[in-house]
Amino acid sequence: MSLIREFVLILLITAVTGSILTAVWLAAVHAGRGKRSIHYAWWMLRGVLAGFLMPLAYLLVHRCSEMIQDNYDILSVSNIQLDKVFAVLFLIWAAGVLFLLLSQLNIWICFRRIKRGSMAVSKEYRQILQKLCKEMNIRKHVLLYQGYGVESPFIFGVWSPRIYLPVKEFSTEEIEMILYHELTHYKQGDTFWKPLFGLLGNIYWFNPLSRRLWKEAVRWTEANCDSYCCEEKFQARKYFMLLLEMGSADQNSLNYYAPMWTEGGRELEWRVKCMKKSRMKKPNSIVIAGIVMLSVLGGGLSAHAATEGVKVVYLTAYRNTVEETEESQNDENELQEFEGTAEEFAGMEIIEDSSGEQITARSRVGGIDWAVGNNSVRYTGGFKVNARGKIKVAVSIEPADKSVRVGIVKPDGKTSYVTGKNTIFHTFSITKTGTYKVFVMNKSGKKVSVSGSYFRE
Repeated sequence: MSLIREFVLILLITAVTGSILTAVWLAAVHAGRGKRSIHYAWWMLRGVLAGFLMPLAYLLVHRCSEMIQDNYDILSVSNIQLDKVFAVLFLIWAAGVLFLLLSQLNIWICFRRIKRGSMAVSKEYRQILQKLCKEMNIRKHVLLYQGYGVESPFIFGVWSPRIYLPVKEFSTEEIEMILYHELTHYKQGDTFWKPLFGLLGNIYWFNPLSRRLWKEAVRWTEANCDSYCCEEKFQARKYFMLLLEMGSADQNSLNYYAPMWTEGGRELEWRVKCMKKSRMKKPNSIVIAGIVMLSVLGGGLSAHAATEGVKVVYLTAYRNTVEETEESQNDENELQEFEGTAEEFAGMEIIEDSSGEQITARSRVGGIDWAVGNNSVRYTGGFKVNARGKIKVAVSIEPADKSVRVGIVKPDGKTSYVTGKNTIFHTFSITKTGTYKVFVMNKSGKKVSVSGSYFRE
């Protein structure tokens, strides 16, 4: 269950981080309207995508730091009720992803049909392709096909790129524009980036800004390619006239994953306006490096902010679920608290948990994931609690029919404990400031597994 919890938390943190970066990108593009560079806008968009990966690096470093310092935070622990919530959230997310994949199955069926029904092109087209590859310094062998199922030219593949054309006659100038456009997509890495944006949109289907990011990638991929084509080789008027003549490809869902020549009537209109407003200037490598660095820095800061925000929500949920479950349990079968001394541990195997998720001076929650043998006592490291504070313990026991003792060791060596089976939720009130420990005693006659957490207030 801990793996499901970790996965859902990472999903939520990366979704928040991506939302922050997407909102910043949208604001930046809107603020630069009328004087923007298409190339920089597209590079910034790729930076946003890279920013989605920053929380993974951040959380990895964060977890390694916790292990080294032996100082775990609230995200490292859970309780039974929260684990159930995470399981439901995971199932909802998985159902959404499965639904999207099934709904997009027709895309892959369409592509396979195109691939099977494709045919070789004329020698003239192949010669133009070879000439353009040499001119653009593309060493990869690019294949060229025509197919009756192709409505608009597109390129597909990262390692084995293939260009597909409709079955119709093109003039030399037209085929040169089309092939140059598709090769520009390949040279700019769009055959990799565009499917990645699509995958991201499916993974974060529950996040409107992630879906918006996907749609923005679809249009800015083409706008960036248009800009390069008109800057380097073709007259903008002739180029866009050919686009308009090619017509609309709105009905072709392949454009979500494969860079295409046309993207629909409205998108063509937007691309023309975008070119008119854009500065025709190739991107500066220094500026691009700056964008990448800012994306990394922004992703790291956003990941930190998102993690802290999720911690606050998680801590609130943790406390509420523990309190509600404890109240429910006490209403049905109130656990009686007993007093004792550490001398009761005499003759038993005593194990101190010197590693793992423990409360420290900076943390308030510790984790329990123990195997406790018969006639054994296992307890946590010591942690300070102030007078009038509380220690809340929430654990589950397997096998569920075995009874164990769960309690605290006080600074004077005395103990307070409750005895129960299956699940135990209990709050110990603290009357004296000092160092306390949580313990589990097993005299059930069989080895038991105890998992859960303890919380200091």
